[in-house]
Amino acid sequence: MRLIFSSIFLLIMGILVMNTDTLAGNLNIDASFSVPIFQSNTPTNFTDICYDNQTKKLALCSDGGYGEFPIVNGKVQFSPPGFIAATGNFIIRGYTNTPAGLSAVDNRGKFVFWGKSGRLQLPVDVGTISGMAWDGKRLWIARKLPARLFAFRLESGNSLVLDRTVDFSFPILQSVTFHNNTLWITDGKHIFRLNKRQQILETWAYPQAISGFCFAGGVLYAVSLNGHTIYRSPANRL
Repeated sequence: MRLIFSSIFLLIMGILVMNTDTLAGNLNIDASFSVPIFQSNTPTNFTDICYDNQTKKLALCSDGGYGEFPIVNGKVQFSPPGFIAATGNFIIRGYTNTPAGLSAVDNRGKFVFWGKSGRLQLPVDVGTISGMAWDGKRLWIARKLPARLFAFRLESGNSLVLDRTVDFSFPILQSVTFHNNTLWITDGKHIFRLNKRQQILETWAYPQAISGFCFAGGVLYAVSLNGHTIYRSPANRL
């Protein structure tokens, strides 16, 4: 009888462990790059970051501006060929690589610039947008507060249909990205790796407050919460 109870207890504990995310460790910052003051009046308080697979540059967005900066010998190069430009009335809050190329999401009009193919209107109210990621099948939009992911399917090539939503226990969702066939998110203090059911699988503590991040060449690049610094962290353990 005691053996039976022991077996049941171990089984329950195993189930609990399987459904609990693991604190995998702490990420380190091995370099910081301060965003310079550009001659234009374009805002440089960057909120999100993405590695553009076509141009091989880091694409960053701010409320009213965007920039693309190459990585040279592991360092972010802000001077030419890096550049920054204004986005006019658009408030870009996230980039992602899609079949149409680098795509952006506008927080003001609540639509997606699907590469250069046109605009896709978000069919539901997603609140304040804080990031976007394409996983090959669905477009994921991050809502900042309260933390939620919205997944959309692309139908007929020109319309988005809500597929599902995912909520989290922490209050703020700062960004989402897709890397190594899985979704990654941040609350500004941690990097979370999600499983196929969008449950938190692993948690990594980050030493600085951030608003967005991406992966490029075995490195994690993150934007500081005030948008004025880009951090570089080795991602070989992720």
